Amino acid sequence: MPRRRTRSNLRPTRAPQAPRVSPELAAAQRDVAHIIRDAFAPGRLYAAEALDPQKIIARLDAALAKHFAIPAPAPPDLSIVSDDAYEHVVFVEKPITPQRIRDLQHWAKEHWGWSRRHFCKAFDISRGMLSHLETGKRAVSEAVELRFRHWERRRHAWVKDRRALAQQRSVVVSDHPLPKRYHVLKPVVKCKTRGCGIWFEQVNKRHKKHAPDCKPKGPRRARKL
Repeated sequence: MPRRRTRSNLRPTRAPQAPRVSPELAAAQRDVAHIIRDAFAPGRLYAAEALDPQKIIARLDAALAKHFAIPAPAPPDLSIVSDDAYEHVVFVEKPITPQRIRDLQHWAKEHWGWSRRHFCKAFDISRGMLSHLETGKRAVSEAVELRFRHWERRRHAWVKDRRALAQQRSVVVSDHPLPKRYHVLKPVVKCKTRGCGIWFEQVNKRHKKHAPDCKPKGPRRARKL
C-alpha cells in the first residue's frame, strides 16, 4: 500500500528571495533613510529652518547624486557629419607631396596629352624647378600650391563630366553584321596652297583650297650647297 502523503513529509517550499541590491543602491537607501529619520523622527523638536522642504529636498538630491552620478558625456562621433557636428569638425587639406605631383603629371599626360613643357607652362615654372619638386629637393611655394589645387579641381570636374557622359550613352547591338567598307560621299583632299597642310571636304573637282583667301607662306629658301 503506498505511503500516504501528509504535511510532515511534504517538501518544504523556499521563501521567495529578495532581489539583489547593488552596493550603490544600498548606500543610497541608507543615506535617504538617515535623512528622513533625522528630519521626521517623533518626539524631537526642530527649528523652522530644519523643517524647510527645500532644504530636505536639497539633501536628498545631494545623497542621490553622490551614488548615482551622471556619467560624463561621450565624445562626438565625427564619422557622421551633421549640422550640429560642424562645430567639432576641422577640415585639413592634404599636403602636396612629390608623389602627388608626379601622379598628376602622369595623369595629365595620359588623359589630356600634356607634355612636360605643357605641365611647366600650366604651373608657370621651369623644367629644372619641376625636377626639384618631383624629387623633393625644393619646397612647394604658395603660388605652385594654388595652381596645383586648381588643376586638381579641374581634374575632378573632368572625370565627373566623363562619367556623366558615359552614363548617358547607350550601346546598340546590331542583329546583322556591319559592313567592312564605308563609302565617303565627299572626297577629303589636302589644300593645294604651298605650305598649307589642312585637309578639307571637296565640293567639286575645281575646289583646290580650303579657303578663298588662303595665301602661300613665304618663299622657299634656297638650299646651301
